[in-house]
Amino acid sequence: MKVSYVKEFNKTLYKNEIRALLEDCRRIRDALSLKSWDITISLATTCAADTEVDHPTLAQTNALSCYRSATVTFYIPQMVLHKENFRETAIHEFLHIALSPYTDAVELAADAPFHPILIHSEEQLVTILERMPLWDSIFEG
Repeated sequence: MKVSYVKEFNKTLYKNEIRALLEDCRRIRDALSLKSWDITISLATTCAADTEVDHPTLAQTNALSCYRSATVTFYIPQMVLHKENFRETAIHEFLHIALSPYTDAVELAADAPFHPILIHSEEQLVTILERMPLWDSIFEG
């Protein structure tokens, strides 16, 4: 797993949060059997396309399942500001990677990439899986 930073990102300001987040990402990657994927963790300040003040974008994932490649971008200052659970956000984003082969197949079959119904359905499924109690055992000890 590689880590990249946008140039204006202050690594020292969020040193403890970043360390914990990266350790969580490794555990999640391993639990979801994604070791064979080329995953880049990108740490940034804010999402340029973000327009919602009350519900800002905390992270986003871009996965190319045919290449087993993905980038997960975490907007650390937003996560800290909104006191979000970094672990839950990381689980959520890595689940998008794990489901991406299925999502790609559905989009291809439906001939409807990024269709709102497909996006909504994937988000619902990822959220259900993210909240399963099995995750507790992965982080014990």
